[in-house]
Amino acid sequence: MSRPNVTDTYVSSSVTLIQPYFAAYLDFSGSAPVRLWTGNTNKTFNDIGGSGEYLGVGTLGGISTITETTEVSAKTMDLTLSGIPTEYVSLALSGSYRGRDVVAYLVLFNTAMSSYEQVTLFRGYMDQMLIMEGSDFSNITVKCESRLIELNRPKDVRYTDEAQKQLYPTDKGLEFVASMADKSIYWGVSAPSSTGNDGGGENGGGDGSSMMS
Repeated sequence: MSRPNVTDTYVSSSVTLIQPYFAAYLDFSGSAPVRLWTGNTNKTFNDIGGSGEYLGVGTLGGISTITETTEVSAKTMDLTLSGIPTEYVSLALSGSYRGRDVVAYLVLFNTAMSSYEQVTLFRGYMDQMLIMEGSDFSNITVKCESRLIELNRPKDVRYTDEAQKQLYPTDKGLEFVASMADKSIYWGVSAPSSTGNDGGGENGGGDGSSMMS
């Protein structure tokens, strides 16, 4: 997966120390997006939803290794949040999540934590949510899949007027597709007449010779 590089200005000698953090954006249906990062305080970052406040989870949040290859193939990623109070587990299951957007960011801060550069590490969809419940606290792992997974899924789309109308009700671009399936097109010659002589008239024989008395 290609991504923009961190600018040369930011990694120049003016920044004596770079502090890396991770941030995750999870778009749950029916509720506000969940925004988490591995810092200890809340911070506002830009994301695919515009911008929002990210909750600092410190060492309670984790992200799996994101692998990259030169091949066009779908990779996965796991996001883990540990130490969740058991009574909050039901909140994680209340919203629809499968197939919805998830983005992981690498956030690089300077020494004073006054400026940062942000890089997209992974963008895909939430697939499964695994919950390991304990007596007091639970761990939640969200398994995510790359957007390239769409290449492996069949597309149930037909190039018909009915299918096009379901997507765009006023579009007439495929209105005559059905009638064109059995249509004969004569290129460079005239179309035969349906009322023409078939060669079997009363004054002519089948071999083209005339009858004379």
